[in-house]
Amino acid sequence: MNADKTKKLTDRLNETGFPFQEWCFKCVKDSCGILSRQEFPYTFPPSSQSIKGDVNSIDILSLKIPYDQWRDHCWVYYFIECKKSKLGVKNWCFIKTNRSPKPTPSRFFAGHFYKNEDQVSLGFQSQFIDHDRLFGPEADVVIHGYEVNNTLDRLNRNQEEKIYKSAMQAVLACSWLESLKTPLIPGFANENYIAVWAKGVIPIDYPAVVSMPVLVTTSEIFVASIVAEDVDGATGEISAENVRWEKRELVIYDLGLPDWLQDENLPSYTRGVVVINQSAFKKFLDINYDKYTLS
Repeated sequence: MNADKTKKLTDRLNETGFPFQEWCFKCVKDSCGILSRQEFPYTFPPSSQSIKGDVNSIDILSLKIPYDQWRDHCWVYYFIECKKSKLGVKNWCFIKTNRSPKPTPSRFFAGHFYKNEDQVSLGFQSQFIDHDRLFGPEADVVIHGYEVNNTLDRLNRNQEEKIYKSAMQAVLACSWLESLKTPLIPGFANENYIAVWAKGVIPIDYPAVVSMPVLVTTSEIFVASIVAEDVDGATGEISAENVRWEKRELVIYDLGLPDWLQDENLPSYTRGVVVINQSAFKKFLDINYDKYTLS
């Protein structure tokens, strides 16, 4: 193939974002090991008799746990959407919120197995992980995500295309797993948790399971801090001297949930999604959740 055609085809390939997804997947495998899959399909809400459920897929699903220490460590499921910035649109902007208590991206399941004849199920009670202990108090909780072009003089016309829809996709995948009550093991035959346990690989009891929605991007992340009293009600605008902008590697996007995704056992109508720049992605994957969930 001649060089010109190769260059054009490669340019179109890069536009798809698939090479960036491959890079993210390598980072995940290096950190989490073999229990990882790309383009993992799921159905949520699930099918019911003759009514087919909604079929979706998540860019990357990974289970992080030391392979030879299943019993002694927290199991962390990452549901990852990978978003490469388009040419000319390289900034994701958010507004900082001081909502209290802070949302968390992780629903924590304190669980155990119980056996009834030949069936094995997972019983759990969901609760929130403490946000500050997990990410530190400097991790901003943000709302109102939007995209700005590289020269900072124009908004992306389709504001839902990247941030909101991608974050919701990761949350949907988390909700699907949390509804199963028999969490799967990516990469094993039939993706079936119980089948793996039956082979003697997984013990009956284990400490905890965490499900984590993640949105990793090549875009730069900026957070604005504003005070409502500084906004001019007549124009609906705020002057530049009254806005404090900060660049961040990681923020918690406080995503509002539709009623069918809200947890009746938890007093929250939102769920945090980790939004992270690729420069901090490898460090993020190395977080040790045991000290936050096993105490």
